[in-house]
Amino acid sequence: MKPDVREALISIRPKKSQRDLIDMAASLVSKSLTDFMIACQF
Repeated sequence: MKPDVREALISIRPKKSQRDLIDMAASLVSKSLTDFMIACQF
């Protein structure tokens, strides 16, 4: 089985308070920051 290959980079520049909130939310659902942001697209 091939590993999941990511093909694109998405870069955002949130305020510190926004980043802290995103980090906390990702932690609450036991996801990495990247996986959390991708899951939030739906």
